[in-house]
Amino acid sequence: MKMNKLTSEEIRSLYDDEYVEQLSAHTLLKNKRLLEYINLDRCDVVLDIGCGDGSFAHLIHGKIGKYVGVDFSEKCIQRATAKARMLNIANAEFVCEDIAAYCAKHPKTYDKAFALDFTEHVYDDELVRILGAVKTSLKENGLLYIHTPNGEYLLEILKKRNIAKQFIQHIAVRNRNEMVDLLARSGFMKVESRYISHYNVALRMLHFLSYVPLVGKYFRARIFMVCQ
Repeated sequence: MKMNKLTSEEIRSLYDDEYVEQLSAHTLLKNKRLLEYINLDRCDVVLDIGCGDGSFAHLIHGKIGKYVGVDFSEKCIQRATAKARMLNIANAEFVCEDIAAYCAKHPKTYDKAFALDFTEHVYDDELVRILGAVKTSLKENGLLYIHTPNGEYLLEILKKRNIAKQFIQHIAVRNRNEMVDLLARSGFMKVESRYISHYNVALRMLHFLSYVPLVGKYFRARIFMVCQ
């Protein structure tokens, strides 16, 4: 069933205190397993869009030069800043601002950008606007890393049909081809992608089914992309 589009005000209202608490409980676990797919350099200046509570900074701050996290949620930025101070992370900065507006002020600044569990929260036209801005903020040969649910995954299909419960913040879960198309519209013409398992331990055990002919595509839980 196709849902009516939410207004920007309605979308912002979804990111309340309860959401921030739930986010903190799962984000570190989800992001930690992604490190094996990411190449980092000690001098990298990186941008984390839709940074949430800033958990990704906790994982990579010792492997890079500088981290900047941007999010429109003031609650998330407050949480991220407090956590970084508590952990004595000196090379992380958190900014509450529209991502595209922030990127416009920082052209050709970043070696790498990250959109981890972000794109499913943003409608198509807005995502193209944001990713296009991210492209301009990357240095020459800079990379954008994306991690997102796969719209062809069986559980996501069940959610779309209201058989399983969807996160209300997930307003735009897409498949790989849909993502590649939006990335091209945003200026990212070179995209490498792979399917990886779900972060949930029980669902991860079903990932082997993704290699079974005919039905395998329904068990590809997550999409990981490297874009240029």
